[in-house]
Amino acid sequence: MKFYITYFYNIRFFTPNMIPVSTAIWDPKWIRDKTHNNTQCCLDKNNVLLGIKEESLIFDKTVFDTMDEQCQKDCPYKEKIPNCQFMIKYKQQLDKIDFTGYLLPELKRVAEDVRKITNYEGEPIIVLMVHEPPTVACSERPVLQKFFLEHGIILKEWSKDLVGMVF
Repeated sequence: MKFYITYFYNIRFFTPNMIPVSTAIWDPKWIRDKTHNNTQCCLDKNNVLLGIKEESLIFDKTVFDTMDEQCQKDCPYKEKIPNCQFMIKYKQQLDKIDFTGYLLPELKRVAEDVRKITNYEGEPIIVLMVHEPPTVACSERPVLQKFFLEHGIILKEWSKDLVGMVF
């Protein structure tokens, strides 16, 4: 199993063995519309399963709502990155996850369940999904990359330039 990270826009370029796993509190509206406001999964035109979330990787909204420094458009806390409240608290949340005992087996289970639905061929590719493109430093991306790296997995950025490459 391989791992990548990217933003939701790139799903349109995925192949069926690429499994988008949302890490966002709220998925984009176009996914919510297709998945009936996140109550079910659906296949897109490329036979990619939409609507998968990994709750342990989604920042706890109750914690977010209590933060003094809340992320926002044109965030005034950008100068604090990577030491803004969001990134610190998100990393603390991730550090509570049993990476080898829970997260990896769970993602493997998800990959095999998706294989039963889409009949994809080849190695499963788990792609963690965030809202922001890689040019935006304020997102879950750097925290997730650090967390995975601490467990020996380099979480590379996936881009459409990789389409057609053999994985």
